[in-house]
Amino acid sequence: MIVFVASHPAPVEHFTEFRKVLGEERTQLIVKEDTDEVRKACEHAKLIFVGIGNEFCFQVIEEFRSRVIVYYENPKKGVPGEYGRIAEEAIQIGARVMYANKNLATKEGDIGLGYYPLKEKVILYLGGANEVYYKTGFTAFYNQVSAMSFERPTVLVIRPHPRGKGGDVKALMALQKEHLRVEVDKGVDEESLNVSLARAHHVAYHQTSLEERLNLERKDAIGPDRDLASAISDKVILDRVGYNPEWKELLYDQVAACGVEL
Repeated sequence: MIVFVASHPAPVEHFTEFRKVLGEERTQLIVKEDTDEVRKACEHAKLIFVGIGNEFCFQVIEEFRSRVIVYYENPKKGVPGEYGRIAEEAIQIGARVMYANKNLATKEGDIGLGYYPLKEKVILYLGGANEVYYKTGFTAFYNQVSAMSFERPTVLVIRPHPRGKGGDVKALMALQKEHLRVEVDKGVDEESLNVSLARAHHVAYHQTSLEERLNLERKDAIGPDRDLASAISDKVILDRVGYNPEWKELLYDQVAACGVEL
């Protein structure tokens, strides 16, 4: 039996997909912090995947260390806040660590799986509020989007500047076309974004969750001197999140290498 322990919601989707690959009949997924249930399930498990994100994961790692693979599902390393602190400690005490992003597996013994839940492609637009911005950054962005065709479902999420006049929002809303849905998102916390809202920043990535929208860097910004189509190409995005198209085979091999008969 292979047990997946996801006391934090982030790895649940990953573990659900892993069970499909390995066989649901030989795997079990636990998604709550129940010490007795986890211990009972893990006692006879040959292999245990532990998702990190809260301190409950330490109990599982410490008690079943030799059979545990610590799983880091976040595509970025060095995430700030409580999650990042717990992740760093779990990685340090774990005997084996598997990263969803294959690019993060930099130490000897690390496993870079290369899995990422590929959903719709998302372009996040962060607006500005001055004439220079409208004439340069916004105009370049608008022209590029209007000229593009989209082969897969894509969402353009508009985050208007608090002091914006609304012209950019109205113009972008009119760009809705085949495979491109346009929507306004007013729920992003400005203080959490690592960008200056006084300039034009347009970020593309393969993720729809709010947490990932907040986890951006300045280097991802699209300005008038950067081609949007190239920046949101599948290759660029998948390279950024460390995706491996053969992740299923690698997962299967890694589990078999741990002595689990499949």
